Amino acid sequence: MPELYTEYDARHLKKELPVRNLISTEEAAAFFDAWAADEERHAEGFIQIMELVADGSEKDLWERLDAARSHNFSAINEYLKDEFSVMVVIALDEMCTCHAYAAKGFYAGLGNDRFVRWLREVTADEAVHSMNAVTLSAPGTPIASAKSAQSSTA
Repeated sequence: MPELYTEYDARHLKKELPVRNLISTEEAAAFFDAWAADEERHAEGFIQIMELVADGSEKDLWERLDAARSHNFSAINEYLKDEFSVMVVIALDEMCTCHAYAAKGFYAGLGNDRFVRWLREVTADEAVHSMNAVTLSAPGTPIASAKSAQSSTA
């Protein structure tokens, strides 16, 4: 369930970013659209695995997810200051997720290589997300330039 929660939370963060006016460049908007689509696919995959290994239908599992989490980002408000900060948080989160998913013992123990292959693909997606967030935030990019402009006017 922890993996499922993490992937599922992305849909709510994606909705929160425009509410807070944190997306200011086309590059970041494109990144977050692709990122959110991948995270949604990951959540759907974890739902399918949960259906196979635990009691509960897909509908029940989605309902549990909706009920289990408050979708309030107050705990990370200090990291949701601007587009650059959000990209840094995403880069770190995706890198940490890669490390967490590297422990494939549970999935290997399910007795089907399909799960391990699927998790390897999810881990690769997370690594790409992290690298893309870092690349998009590097000096000289529109995101870093917007951050510099904000800092110099503050």
